Amino acid sequence: MEKSIFTKSAPFQFAFSPNGNHGSLRGELFSPERLQQFAGTFALDHRDVDQPRNFQKLLPRLKDNEKVLVAAYKALISNIKGESTISPAAEWLVDNFYIVEEQLREIQEDLPPRFYRELPKLTSGAFALFPRIYAIAVTILTHIDSRLEVETLKSFLTAYQKVTPLTIGELWAFAITLRIVLVENLRRLTSQISISRDEREMADSIADEMIELAAAQPDEVLPAFIKPFRRIKKFGSPFIEQLTR
Repeated sequence: MEKSIFTKSAPFQFAFSPNGNHGSLRGELFSPERLQQFAGTFALDHRDVDQPRNFQKLLPRLKDNEKVLVAAYKALISNIKGESTISPAAEWLVDNFYIVEEQLREIQEDLPPRFYRELPKLTSGAFALFPRIYAIAVTILTHIDSRLEVETLKSFLTAYQKVTPLTIGELWAFAITLRIVLVENLRRLTSQISISRDEREMADSIADEMIELAAAQPDEVLPAFIKPFRRIKKFGSPFIEQLTR
């Protein structure tokens, strides 16, 4: 079960699993002023940190995210070569994948394991044993829908540190950690793209079967149409939209 990042002292909550595969990082959107106000409350829960020998590592998850993104990219390229229609979001991923690859490479170069080990880790909560700066990055991006503005980030960190000061190492790692979280969010959004693509392909398959059957055995169309839905446990709007077309 996913845990909330915030304790009962926080006025807003959202569910987040550090190793989840679905659900983009998006909570209640805050204005810059509200985000700054929230920073102080959020910082209260981050005073207890440690540097344990065993902790949650970010690089394995980053490498797994890379595998998922590369696989999705190759699948979309295959769809394009097969003249299949792809969504605008999928098209963006294809057009900008070189940027994603560049960021993945730079993150792994800029955050060596030795330095990562020295970052303070939280001792409790959903991010227990994760770097404190990682929890901060996730929280900020979740409440601004990943739309980064320098002044917003500066005001949040300033308000946060009035309650819980950060180390020099954490501040240095902040920019890198933001990129790690952006890649995490992209992985989750890409998973949604893949699910939508699979649903559209399933709808096309059912529709093609129904069209062929209508020409050969029109009386069997309705029973045959109902049959696939007995094995489909869950489907979303992409399936319905494609089947309707």
